[in-house]
Amino acid sequence: MERLRLFLAIDIYESQIEKIKIVQKKLEELFPEIKWTKPETWHLTIKFFGETNKDKLNNIIEICKTVFRKYSNFDITLKDISAFPNLRMPRVIFIDTQIPEILHQIHEELEKKFEDLGFKREDRKFHPHLTLARIKDVKVFLKHNQQKIENIKEIGKEIYYNLKVNEIVLYQSILSKEGPKYLKLAKFKLSD
Repeated sequence: MERLRLFLAIDIYESQIEKIKIVQKKLEELFPEIKWTKPETWHLTIKFFGETNKDKLNNIIEICKTVFRKYSNFDITLKDISAFPNLRMPRVIFIDTQIPEILHQIHEELEKKFEDLGFKREDRKFHPHLTLARIKDVKVFLKHNQQKIENIKEIGKEIYYNLKVNEIVLYQSILSKEGPKYLKLAKFKLSD
């Protein structure tokens, strides 16, 4: 059985991408040794399915159509820079979000419907974010950059962008040595 690595996400618009590139460039200059994400991969994940049997694809699409048509367009604010698990031990550097209640409702409904389809419910708190960088060896990174960590927060203050959301995209993630490639499988419009 063919398996697909799938996720649902909100795309970042070109106008925001250009602004975010400027911020990422400042961070790259401070921390050139980090693996920075490519702008064409930027998105806000709503639901990660992981490796999924291809025979579930039509069910996923039908559930998405049913759920998303019930909800109106909404705005998300991209704001500040943070890290997982935190800035003292950063493994992932990301742009944070302020998400509206409607997105929490959408996420909860999706979790219930996909759990009924056999997908595991996400253990972690729902926290959409835009990944800017991944740090492979945190100890080495901190050894060389401890004094510069606060600069991440300072640069993050430059970020305050409003993102209008009118569709959600189902992606297939294809992993390779050059980094992930994302293939759009379906788009789901929200109601106006």
